[in-house]
Order: sequence, then structure tokens, then C-alpha cells
Amino acid sequence: MSLDYHKDTTHISKSGLDLIHQAPAKYYERYLNPSPLMKEKREKQLVIGSAFHSLILEPDKFKDEFFIMPEMHRTGSEIARKKLIQENIGKNYISVEEYQNMLGMKESIYAHPIASQLLDVDGMNETRFNWVDPDTGVKCKIKPDHLNFKKEYCVDLKTTKCAHESAFQRSAFDFRYHVQAAFYLDGLEANGIKMKTMAFIAVEKEPPFLPNTLYFTKSEIEVGRITYKKD
Repeated sequence: MSLDYHKDTTHISKSGLDLIHQAPAKYYERYLNPSPLMKEKREKQLVIGSAFHSLILEPDKFKDEFFIMPEMHRTGSEIARKKLIQENIGKNYISVEEYQNMLGMKESIYAHPIASQLLDVDGMNETRFNWVDPDTGVKCKIKPDHLNFKKEYCVDLKTTKCAHESAFQRSAFDFRYHVQAAFYLDGLEANGIKMKTMAFIAVEKEPPFLPNTLYFTKSEIEVGRITYKKD
């Protein structure tokens, strides 16, 4: 599961580099502190993100990794809740509302003429790659959401508040997606996989779940490359 991927600190990930870029202390707090203050909240965010990716990219595996927690308000609901968790040991749960939103986002993505074509049924999903950065000797890792070998695109799914082109472009640089593009493309090439570029599919988290796509220029990706090398 991708949750295990995030817990592994033997290799650096792009999200780890993001924290180091802000301050090494933030990386320590997130990944190395044995008693992190925000652990429960972050783990919930990871579960929701993993469920969203699984539902879209690997729907056949969704029920093996997640279950839906029904709304419970009556007396004895806590007992019923604990029983349901016990019956689904090894799985993570999401709420009915979260699941319904994910279904809406999925439908929206596959109704989009460009986004739907980026997700090729014969592509490779959620596969980890490791390599050693030749300039720094640092062990690195990536886990691309989807590899479209027909179009030679590395594809990444993002949820966002606003998928409008100008708004998403601003948030893309705020969240350093150009750094991710460089990091992922370099990591794939180090593993013998050459891609033309990295494409981002953004979908809004609230109805009507509007989607959009984003690509970076070669010069923008080069800036991302210089940045991650510094990190």
C-alpha cells in the first residue's frame, strides 16, 4: 500500500524534499519523530489520498484495502463501529460522504476528453522505483500514479480547490509540481524508462468536481531539477 511507501525513510521522496526545502526540522517532525504531534491527522489524510488513487487507478483492489464506514448516530453505534473495524482488520476506512465524493471525481475525470485519454488501461499504476542520485549519492524513491507508455507520459492525479487553469497553475508552483516532474522523470530514466513529460490531472474536491490537466515546459522542469538537487 502507498501508506507503507510514505513510512519508509530509507529513501527520500518528493514530499520529503518539500519538507526539507521548508526546514529540515519539518522533515524530522513528519518522518523521524517517534511521537509526532499531528500523526493522526496526517494518517487520515494519507488514507483518503490512497483511497482516491486506488478507486481511480486500481478499482479491483479497492475493496481489499478499504471499506466504507456507514453513518452511525444511535445508541450502540460505537460498539457497531468497533465491530466493523474488527471485521475488516488490515483495511482502512473512509466515510460514506468521502466515498461518494470520490465517485463523483472519478466520473468527472473519465468524462474529460484529455484526462480520460491520459489514463491508459494498459499502463502501469502505483509502481515504486528506487535509484541513487548521481550528483549527491542520495537514495531516492518515486511511486508514479500512472505510466502511459503509448503516449510516453508520466501521469499524476491531484485534488484541488479550483481546477481553473490560472488557479491550478498558481497552486502547482506553490506545491512544487514542477519539482515533482523533474524528480519523477529523472527517477524513471535512471530505471531505464524514458518519458516525454509529466502530465498532471487535477480534479476539484467538491461538486461539480471539475477536472483539468497541466503540463510544464522544459525550462520549468529544468528549474524543478535544479531545485530538487539543492534540496
